[in-house]
Amino acid sequence: LRIPLIAVGILGEEALALCREHQGEISLMVTDILMPQMDGVRLAKLALEVRKDLKVLFISGYTKNILENYGDVDGSTAFLSKPVSPQVLTDKVREVLDAHPCKVAC
Repeated sequence: LRIPLIAVGILGEEALALCREHQGEISLMVTDILMPQMDGVRLAKLALEVRKDLKVLFISGYTKNILENYGDVDGSTAFLSKPVSPQVLTDKVREVLDAHPCKVAC
């Protein structure tokens, strides 16, 4: 699996600016749910307004139950609990990329 890396470790506003300004395709956003300044669910919603075909993989040190705090995120949301091995992450990325576009009401 070869995916070009665009940005790592940036805040929500920076990621959103990248979504708006980047001229090329962005196939996947991997975001933590709990982040400073803007949570990952809000980031995904705003990014999907700009990039309708963007796929999103949420990751958290908490269980998937944390998504229940976000009422408009459904059970089909792509999610991984940390810590995660490189192989599990790679497999999940492939699964998300091969799936239909985001159905997460993001």
